[in-house]
Amino acid sequence: MIETEYIREGIHSDLVLESAEMFQQSAKKKMNLPIQEYQRGPVTVTEVRITEEEQVRVLKRKKGTYITLYADELKGDQESVHEAAAILLGEWIRKLLPHQSRNILIAGLGNAAASPDALGPDAVSRVRINRHLLMEAGDGVFHEKWMISSIVPGVMAQTGLETAEILNSITGHFHPDVIIVIDALAAGSVTRLGTTIQITDTGISPGSGIGNTRQEISRDTMGVPVIAIGVPMVVEAASIIYETTLAIRHVLEQHQNQNGKDFLKNLNKEEQIQLFRELLEQKANPLYVTVKDIDEMEKRMAETVAEGVNRAFDQKKETSFE
Repeated sequence: MIETEYIREGIHSDLVLESAEMFQQSAKKKMNLPIQEYQRGPVTVTEVRITEEEQVRVLKRKKGTYITLYADELKGDQESVHEAAAILLGEWIRKLLPHQSRNILIAGLGNAAASPDALGPDAVSRVRINRHLLMEAGDGVFHEKWMISSIVPGVMAQTGLETAEILNSITGHFHPDVIIVIDALAAGSVTRLGTTIQITDTGISPGSGIGNTRQEISRDTMGVPVIAIGVPMVVEAASIIYETTLAIRHVLEQHQNQNGKDFLKNLNKEEQIQLFRELLEQKANPLYVTVKDIDEMEKRMAETVAEGVNRAFDQKKETSFE
């Protein structure tokens, strides 16, 4: 999961944008946070650049660049939106790549057997790799600018090894210029599930978003730059209750003048449940533990992330979005 955990009223999230938003809402002392937001077609792009020690302290994030791509339509099958997100992701991967990078290792983190955690392995299975071809045939045959390899290291319960230990061993063997890790994230808001892609050049701490932090994977521990890409697939139950409570409070305030303070009491049990269901479904798909269609959501977003990675390293495809 991306970087250090962020707690909003005790709620965990991997998204630096949520951390920044909540700090701005709750902080008594206002601080100028480095946030820039703009629209690129159907996708909202938010750039957060952490450069100062005070920003590190209040946001509990490492110095670096954090990019968020958001489109509510990513929850669906609208091909043009997914293509736009993939193009922008490819564009940002190129921007964050260290200068003159050639040897690229892509790692899909997570448990392929669990849908909410399968994004990394699934996405990597769709990435086009070529290192083996170049090693056998030589650069002169394919004229490739980048040498791409990949690994799905599994999770500690499957291997008994820290993911960082596995990647460190591989890195020490063939010395990639950069590691790109792909992982499922935890969000603090249900509106972020399957609608948001975060990319950062600061590395990751797997499991931090659910309070189960493992060894960090970053330049400090790997010895090479680490770019992390993630999509929120789960949200803590407390966050759902929190958001629904706020929505209910808003509804009660709207009806108070018309129906008095007993508006909620005047509804029977079925009407109250229907009200709560409607309020929840304004924020996301029907929720159980994760969203109901987690399998479809995971596959859609894995395809989008993989397409973004492929575009970043495909010299024949356009990587800029108009």
